[in-house]
Amino acid sequence: MSQKSKDHYSFEKYIDYKRWMSYFYQLKYCLGDDKEEVLIIGKGDGVLEILIRHYNPHIKVTTFDYAQDLNPNICGDVLELSSFMRNRKFGRVACCQVLEHIPFEYFPTALKEIKKVLEDDGLLVLSLPDSGICPDLNIHIPKLGDHRYNFKICKYYKGEFKFNGEHYWEINSARKYDLIKIKKIISEYFDIREEFLVPLNAYHRFFICKIKRNPK
Repeated sequence: MSQKSKDHYSFEKYIDYKRWMSYFYQLKYCLGDDKEEVLIIGKGDGVLEILIRHYNPHIKVTTFDYAQDLNPNICGDVLELSSFMRNRKFGRVACCQVLEHIPFEYFPTALKEIKKVLEDDGLLVLSLPDSGICPDLNIHIPKLGDHRYNFKICKYYKGEFKFNGEHYWEINSARKYDLIKIKKIISEYFDIREEFLVPLNAYHRFFICKIKRNPK
């Protein structure tokens, strides 16, 4: 699994308005009721944790990360996630821009481990990079609100997607990683309740999921 140092998350280097758009949706789906515990897989710069605690200080937040220098509550490998949790279950699990940092063949294993730590009626907030080209038109009409129009154009690389020092794979970066296949793998473990590209940041594709009740 590729690991990023703390310096990678410096403000001007890591944060831009596009990433703030992703934070909005991460927070939106992580703010549950006071009794729910939230697990953040991939602490990153810690912004999501801070936002959750600010808007609902009653929610207990646990952070999990492979990078020890980010000071997560629990340090470990997502492929062995359940072994670190000691039978703990979480009402909401956020795993955003994380699983592309492990080789694709381990993607199902990671999903299986996440399922083990999610409560039966819990919510998984999952996002992954989508490298397809997406023309994006946003129009604001006074009194009528915002209107957004976009469509995704798959951009397939010649041959295999090559590890770039951070990502082993991305949605639509090669035919073996096309969106249909990714959704099929996710659907083996979860019901996808919502799926969308982030406005102004179509590089991030979200999947809002519940545990699959009747897996095949």
